[in-house]
This record gives sequence, C-alpha cells and structure tokens, in this order.
Amino acid sequence: MKPLLQITNLTAGIGPVDLVRNITWTIRPGEHWVVRGSTGSGKSSLCSAITGKMHVRQGQIQYPYLGDNPSFDQRRSAVQMVSFTDTSRLFNPVETTHYYQQRYHAFDSEGHLTVREYLQLQGLDTENPEHQKILTSLGIDRLLDREQIKLSSGQTRKLLLVKALLHQPAILILDNACLGLDVGSVRVLYDLLEEVIRHGSISLIMTEPLPYVPGFITHELILHEGTRVDHYPDPPQIPEESQTAINTLIRHFQSTKFSKQPESMVRLEDIHVNYLDASILKRFNWKVLPGEKWALQGPNGVGKSTLLALIYADHPQVYSNNVYLFGQRRGRGDTIWEVKKRIGFSSPELHAYFHSKSSALDVILTGLEDRFQLLHPPPKEARQVALVLLIHVGKSELADRPFPTLSTGEQRLVLFLRALIKAPEMLLLDEPYQGLDDVLIQKCNQLIESVLTDRHTLIFITHRKEEIPANVTYQLNLTET
Repeated sequence: MKPLLQITNLTAGIGPVDLVRNITWTIRPGEHWVVRGSTGSGKSSLCSAITGKMHVRQGQIQYPYLGDNPSFDQRRSAVQMVSFTDTSRLFNPVETTHYYQQRYHAFDSEGHLTVREYLQLQGLDTENPEHQKILTSLGIDRLLDREQIKLSSGQTRKLLLVKALLHQPAILILDNACLGLDVGSVRVLYDLLEEVIRHGSISLIMTEPLPYVPGFITHELILHEGTRVDHYPDPPQIPEESQTAINTLIRHFQSTKFSKQPESMVRLEDIHVNYLDASILKRFNWKVLPGEKWALQGPNGVGKSTLLALIYADHPQVYSNNVYLFGQRRGRGDTIWEVKKRIGFSSPELHAYFHSKSSALDVILTGLEDRFQLLHPPPKEARQVALVLLIHVGKSELADRPFPTLSTGEQRLVLFLRALIKAPEMLLLDEPYQGLDDVLIQKCNQLIESVLTDRHTLIFITHRKEEIPANVTYQLNLTET
C-alpha cells in the first residue's frame, strides 16, 4: 500500500530563521503519530511546513497515494491541520475585527459569522448525508445559527474538527489539541478522535504537550532543536548563570516600591456575571489579602478566566458588580490603566490577540506599559532585567528573535516573563504554562517561588496541580453554577 505522505530532507522556516532542518518522515495508512519534543523543538513548525503554511527551503513533500501529479486542491485536501493555539483569528470575515476584550461583550459581537456561515465557506452542504453525519456526530448541528465568537472553547474545538473533516483528509494534524482543556475534556476529545478513526480511513498526527498519549497512537517522531532524533534527549542541566540571574531578579523584586498597602487586594461581593441566558458566576464572594498566593482550579467554563477579567479591568460587568481592587470600589473615577499599572497579567486570550512583530525582548518590555507595542524607549536597566529573565529560563537566544518566529510554547513563555518585568504588587496568571515542557515549568516555578515576597500577591489558574508553585498556600475550586 502506498504511503500517504513522504517527506524527504525537509528544511523550512520563517524569514531567515530555519525552524526545522533535514527532516525525513513517512506516514502510511493506519498509522497514528505523536510528534514529541521540548518547547521550541519544531513540532508546530513541522506541521505548518507540511500544510504549506511555512516557507520550504529545501526537500520534498510528496503524496504517493494520490498518484504522480496530484492537483493543488488534492494536495491541500489531503492533509488538514487544526491548531488550537489561536482560535480567535480563524473566524474573522474581511470586514470585521475582533478585539481583545470582545469575548466579554455579549452583545457587541453582532454581525460576526455564524457557525453555519463559516462552515458554508468551507464547503458545507447540509443536504449532503455525509456532511450531516459529521455535524451530528460532533453536536455542531445544534449550533449552526450561533455566532462563532460566542462558542465555548470545547464547542470551538469541535467546530474546527468539523471544518477539517469536511475536506475528507487522509491525514488530520491536531496541533496542541489539549491546550487549555481540563482532565474531563481531554477524555471527551480522545473518545471523539477514536470515533473519527473508527468511522473513517484517516491517519492522525498529534503534537505534544499532551497530558497522556492516547491509546490509538501507534508511532512517535521525536524532535530536538528542529531536527529528528532517535530518542528523547536528557533534560539540560541548569547552568550557574541561572542562579546568578535569580539573585539579580530577587533584588529587582525586593527593591520595588509600592503605594500604601490596602486592607485587601481583591474583594468581590455577591458577584453576578451573565451572558445572554447563561449565568457564569452567581452570588460569588471572595477576598484576597495583600501577599496571599492563590491557585484557582475547576473545569472549563466555570468562570475562572472571567474572575481574572473582572480584576484586570477587562470585563464590562465589573461596573454593575461590587468589585473592590486595592481597597477601592471599581468605577469610582479610576481608569483601567491605573488598575493595570499595579498588576502583571498573562492569559491565553492575551496571547490570541498579541500580533506583535517585535523581538522577544521588546515583547517582554511591553509589560512595563501594559500595551501590545512599546510607546517609549525603556530604561537600560529594564532591558537588562528582561534579558536576565530570559537567561534564567535558559532562553537567552530568543532575545532578538521576532515574536512570530517563536513556537507557541516560546510565545507563552515570553508573555509569562512580560507579566513579571515590572515586579508588580499583584500577579494574575491564567494558565501561564500552556505549551511549556516540564523543564521550563520547573524553571518558571523556581522564578515565582524565589522572587515573590510577602508583599506580592499571586492568583494562579491551572488545570494541573503539579504546575502550582510551592509558595501557593490558598486554593479556590470553582464548580458549575
């Protein structure tokens, strides 16, 4: 039986940067692969190169099962990729622009594509029995008239799977498929993929990180620094310069001067947050005192990110609720920039809308101004702190790399460091370690545990208990209302 995909000596990259080098790989019918490797090893880049979304400098990508001269449309349909790193940009009609806070404005998204309209652009024919079967099996038939921007993360994943399956691909690539999913949702996704395999002649490729490798995976490909290797390399030793960097950062955080310490950092009283007919938070009360370190956990959709949006001045319903920040009720003349100035923040939504083409170092420095681009030249001392942050996590080589050339995990890492750059009195970290390997997570936690004093407040959201920094002493578990 002819191979589905044959890759020979593939080298590809963005601009002058080679992200994968000299890759040879063959995929045959019935095989299901996991692509493994540490953060920045080239997993997503390889997938992008296969699907024509990255410049191929040398090598060949062939589809033997399609014959000698497949058409462009045949090749494009043969391999479909669904990336879960940034769903916000996938549904914009030409005349419409999404903005960062828009997900919280339930009535501000009128005029955006409905699920039906989006899928029709992908070739959906609701009269086609095969298409109807795909819609029904994934539960999307009930959502056809809903605007895409109002879908939950789980519904969005199903929609993207439908989009890919409509093309009847021979190979389906799922890049970062489990990003942001709780344990229960991961099981649902894996069951769904097993169903897809059982009812169609399709091969799957999944990229790490994964909470665990599903049972239907038959083969693995391991990458290290953009090349294929035979085994997973040993984790690198933490260099001595990392400890020197930590000492510098400790001094930076200890020297930061705060305004008068308030009675409480956060006080939420009888909070109600509703979207149309859905209640996200109901009669919710919570108090965070100065210097406390909290972990927030709970399944997808219970309101964890909404809580942080209220605190970070991104949610419009803050003004219709009793939200007190730094001892003062919101809406009493304070601007969002006055609030943000005292907070370091990182989240998947921020990443989704971060379109900067600046260097990694400059992106970290944008945290000083809480904007997407630097408006003023930063002090020399701040540039040094940004570089020291990269040195500590072992990624100093990224300093001058343009943000778009970084891997998904590297981008998340840079945005995490961006939240720390001004040594803020309160840190809000919403799943900051998505896409990071265990070694990087260890380094980031060492950073948090070392630099945060009893004056610094932390609120940390994660689905994985093992990611919680050791200095976290309080935990809030949210459940569905």
